[in-house]
Amino acid sequence: MTGSVSLYRTLDIIRDFRREGAVVHVVASSDATEMVSAELFRWASGNEVITEISGKLEHISLLEEDPENTIMIVAPATFNTIGKMASGISDTPPSLFFSNAIGLKLPVVVSPVMHMGMMQNPFNMENIQRLKENGVTIMDPKVEDGKAKIQGSTEFIDYACRALSKQPLRGKRILILSGRSEEGIDPVRVITNRSTGISGYWLARNAFRMGASITYVGNCSRDLPYYVEFRECHETDRFEAIAKDEVRGKHYDGVIVCAALSDFKPEKVQSTKIPSGEPVSISLLPRSKVIHAVRKHFDGIMVAFRLSSGESPKSVQEKLDETGADLIVYNDLEVPGGPFGEVHSGYILVDKEKTRNLPPGTKEKNMMEVIRHVSGLLMSGRKQ
Repeated sequence: MTGSVSLYRTLDIIRDFRREGAVVHVVASSDATEMVSAELFRWASGNEVITEISGKLEHISLLEEDPENTIMIVAPATFNTIGKMASGISDTPPSLFFSNAIGLKLPVVVSPVMHMGMMQNPFNMENIQRLKENGVTIMDPKVEDGKAKIQGSTEFIDYACRALSKQPLRGKRILILSGRSEEGIDPVRVITNRSTGISGYWLARNAFRMGASITYVGNCSRDLPYYVEFRECHETDRFEAIAKDEVRGKHYDGVIVCAALSDFKPEKVQSTKIPSGEPVSISLLPRSKVIHAVRKHFDGIMVAFRLSSGESPKSVQEKLDETGADLIVYNDLEVPGGPFGEVHSGYILVDKEKTRNLPPGTKEKNMMEVIRHVSGLLMSGRKQ
């Protein structure tokens, strides 16, 4: 950590890393501890704060103790510290740690934080480029009020996971359709469903952790990380139009359709608001499947989610050709707790070769298993 007013944000980030199971050691410059007490960093991390290098040679012992599971994060990284790191100057504890980390080829993530004038300074941009060329990951700042500000815990955790993983999806592009769709019945009212988009949210985060680039089409009850290209939509027709536009205009390696897309549409949409207080009958007609329309323009790996009651894995397996999918993620509506939100329920992964029951757990863990399965299909080049 180096001297920036955004230091107060790092206390929450440290605590969230620890909640994820990480062991955190804080290395702080003198400027940093003048702004925020080292005692607060010690409280947040649970470890003594390193503010100077002693005879224990902490920059060597800590980095070499378990290199396979060690990552260095410089956050916040000031203009001055970025310049030192890029120029090989090691006159502060953070810059000294960096010099050894880069020599050991440990993953390093740097979070630039400064006023935009300094951020866009050509010398700073050259220094950032030099760091990138030497394997350093630069986390894009959050730009607000003319300042490059620090990102939140979500982004830091995902960047750390991505840097430490073998990134089997490096260079792959994944398109995710997620959230609830709507069918209008008049200019005000819609028919929709209870989907939250949480499955798509965790699919996106886990795919990024494994090295992929992600586009998310739809909506979500949570804010998506900045690294996800978000194409917001709500109407079923817009889901289809945007998805077809994406697969026709860009190269995607995989498409995952976990959105709760309407199977019906109103026979007639009223042009004016339906008066309240009187009974209303609405006739619904079956509508074509969005996944079928997308499949016509996409020949890569496609994953479909299916929610129903009491279907057997065999009957789901028989629907693979019908859906055009290579993998179906089946979720039973009758599982205790229901399928919506952060559900601790089981899923069944179904392809033409086998079925696999996922153990009960959070959607975060279950969606990681889905992404691992997709990664296996992409790495093998196998289409069902």
